Amino acid sequence: ADRKMSRERGLNDWAELGVKKADGAPLPTRNLPARMVLPDGPKGDAYLVYGNYDSILRYNCAHLYAVTVGELADALWTE
Repeated sequence: ADRKMSRERGLNDWAELGVKKADGAPLPTRNLPARMVLPDGPKGDAYLVYGNYDSILRYNCAHLYAVTVGELADALWTE
Protein backbone atom coordinates (compact mmCIF):
# COMPACT_ATOMS: atom_id res chain seq x y z
CA ALA A 1 0.00 0.00 0.00
CA ASP A 2 2.91 2.38 0.63
CA ARG A 3 3.74 2.63 -3.08
CA LYS A 4 0.91 5.10 -3.63
CA MET A 5 1.73 7.25 -0.60
CA SER A 6 4.28 10.05 -0.21
CA ARG A 7 6.56 10.56 2.72
CA GLU A 8 5.10 12.51 5.61
CA ARG A 9 5.30 16.32 5.64
CA GLY A 10 3.63 19.01 7.73
CA LEU A 11 0.61 20.81 6.29
CA ASN A 12 2.73 23.99 6.08
CA ASP A 13 5.15 22.15 3.78
CA TRP A 14 2.29 20.90 1.60
CA ALA A 15 0.90 24.45 1.38
CA GLU A 16 4.34 25.77 0.34
CA LEU A 17 4.31 23.18 -2.46
CA GLY A 18 1.01 24.64 -3.68
CA VAL A 19 -1.37 22.01 -2.31
CA LYS A 20 -4.86 23.34 -1.56
CA LYS A 21 -8.19 21.86 -0.51
CA ALA A 22 -10.35 20.40 -3.28
CA ASP A 23 -12.43 23.60 -3.36
CA GLY A 24 -9.31 25.74 -3.83
CA ALA A 25 -9.23 27.00 -0.25
CA PRO A 26 -5.94 27.00 1.65
CA LEU A 27 -5.01 24.08 3.87
CA PRO A 28 -5.61 24.41 7.63
CA THR A 29 -2.93 26.41 9.44
CA ARG A 30 -2.43 23.71 12.07
CA ASN A 31 0.80 22.02 10.97
CA LEU A 32 -0.38 18.41 11.24
CA PRO A 33 1.77 15.69 9.69
CA ALA A 34 0.16 14.39 6.48
CA ARG A 35 0.95 12.17 3.53
CA MET A 36 -0.36 12.41 0.01
CA VAL A 37 -2.18 9.36 -1.33
CA LEU A 38 -2.79 8.68 -5.03
CA PRO A 39 -5.13 5.67 -5.01
CA ASP A 40 -5.65 5.79 -8.79
CA GLY A 41 -2.06 6.63 -9.65
CA PRO A 42 -0.49 9.95 -10.71
CA LYS A 43 -3.34 10.94 -13.05
CA GLY A 44 -6.09 10.36 -10.47
CA ASP A 45 -7.29 12.30 -7.46
CA ALA A 46 -4.86 13.13 -4.67
CA TYR A 47 -5.70 13.05 -0.95
CA LEU A 48 -3.87 14.33 2.10
CA VAL A 49 -4.26 11.84 4.91
CA TYR A 50 -3.42 11.90 8.61
CA GLY A 51 -2.41 9.28 11.16
CA ASN A 52 -5.90 7.81 11.45
CA TYR A 53 -5.58 6.67 7.82
CA ASP A 54 -3.07 4.07 9.02
CA SER A 55 -5.74 2.62 11.32
CA ILE A 56 -8.03 2.10 8.34
CA LEU A 57 -5.21 0.49 6.33
CA ARG A 58 -4.50 -1.93 9.19
CA TYR A 59 -8.08 -3.19 8.84
CA ASN A 60 -7.94 -3.42 5.03
CA CYS A 61 -4.65 -2.58 3.30
CA ALA A 62 -6.18 -1.05 0.17
CA HIS A 63 -6.04 2.66 -0.59
CA LEU A 64 -9.36 2.71 -2.45
CA TYR A 65 -11.06 1.21 0.59
CA ALA A 66 -9.37 3.59 3.03
CA VAL A 67 -10.11 6.68 0.91
CA THR A 68 -13.75 5.61 0.59
CA VAL A 69 -14.04 5.24 4.37
CA GLY A 70 -12.47 8.69 4.78
CA GLU A 71 -14.82 10.30 2.27
CA LEU A 72 -17.82 8.70 3.97
CA ALA A 73 -16.63 10.00 7.35
CA ASP A 74 -16.17 13.50 5.88
CA ALA A 75 -19.68 13.41 4.39
CA LEU A 76 -21.20 12.36 7.71
CA TRP A 77 -19.20 14.98 9.61
CA THR A 78 -20.31 17.88 7.39
CA GLU A 79 -24.00 16.98 7.21
